[in-house]
Amino acid sequence: EGNSSHFVVEAKSKKINTKEELQEICQDLVKNCKEVTHVSMKGNSYSTEACSALAEILQDCPKLKAADFSDMFVGRLITELPIGLKQLMLSLNETQIEELDLSHNAFGPAGVEAFAFFLEKAVNMKRLFITNNGLGPEGSEHLGNVLLTSPINLDAIEIGRNRLEDKGSASVGKALERMASLKRVSIPQNGIREKGMSSLLVSLCKCTHLEDLDLNDNYIAGAAAPELIKLFSNAKEMKILNVSDTMLGKETTFELFKIIKKMNTPIKEIYCNYNEVESKINDCLKLALEFPSLKKLVFTGNDMSKKQRSTFSKLFEEKGIEFTFMDEDEEEEEDDDEEEEENDEEEEDQESEKQPETNDSEPKNASVEDLEKKLEDMKLKQRLNQLLENQTCYLDTTS
Repeated sequence: EGNSSHFVVEAKSKKINTKEELQEICQDLVKNCKEVTHVSMKGNSYSTEACSALAEILQDCPKLKAADFSDMFVGRLITELPIGLKQLMLSLNETQIEELDLSHNAFGPAGVEAFAFFLEKAVNMKRLFITNNGLGPEGSEHLGNVLLTSPINLDAIEIGRNRLEDKGSASVGKALERMASLKRVSIPQNGIREKGMSSLLVSLCKCTHLEDLDLNDNYIAGAAAPELIKLFSNAKEMKILNVSDTMLGKETTFELFKIIKKMNTPIKEIYCNYNEVESKINDCLKLALEFPSLKKLVFTGNDMSKKQRSTFSKLFEEKGIEFTFMDEDEEEEEDDDEEEEENDEEEEDQESEKQPETNDSEPKNASVEDLEKKLEDMKLKQRLNQLLENQTCYLDTTS
């Protein structure tokens, strides 16, 4: 399916095993091959034979600029994958491709060789997406070394969920620091610790045109924390920042918000979930209210009181800023708590209605001790009256 410039195969999780099956779904690509600029083959599974047949067609696409080869090898043997991928990469014109997506293909560290040769000559590559490929520290270090020596000057790179850890993140960071045009870096969920994150942030500090940075679910603490603050001293074009689940802590979060305000950073979206901001919540949110370009702040999992939620929700709403302080699970839990409180109040009201009416002179909510004391006082009063009556009788008889 597609028009004269975009060819997209419908994602059906279908297995394409033979050359004939491949040709069947690529009839429009063959028909419009001289005009096609974008190809998307994702969402189906292709055998080595099918990849070879596709490569033959792609060789006849002189205007091709973008190739989406993500999620193409589900259920295939690990030994098949690098062979099929290399066939596809050999069919592309490395001097013309601007965008390449290889995400969600489990080729692992060894699979880097299947496309490394292409990156070494991809002079016009602008956007590279390599997410969830099982690279590991070794594979990502290899990728970083390839990018370091290639002529690539990327605008955007996504390399999440690849277990880069410290070794891989440092290597990739070194390659990125020389890319003057870099605007977007997405590197979430990679098990990057203090040493690797420090190295990565030092490198990214040299990318002065960064607009979108996603460091979610890594570790920004210790020596890495001040490097994040330094980065924002230079990141004068930053618009989107995701530092959720990074153990940022209250002091670093406060310092981050302070530098954003000081540098008048044109930040539009901030994601800062589950960072244990605690006692600095008020200070951080007050600063965020002063960010002139802010449109969205997601701040869930930071233990805000109901009063804080109510107060800041109104303040952000007045500023036209989307403010999220609870995720779906927290909202459901709070709704359940409120419903339980309402039920308890209804039960108390029903119980009070069932209680028999009491003398108006007696307190309605008198305790058992109060009632016992009152009863004892009444007995003493009655005994005293009897004594007085006896005394009166005695006086009468003696007179």
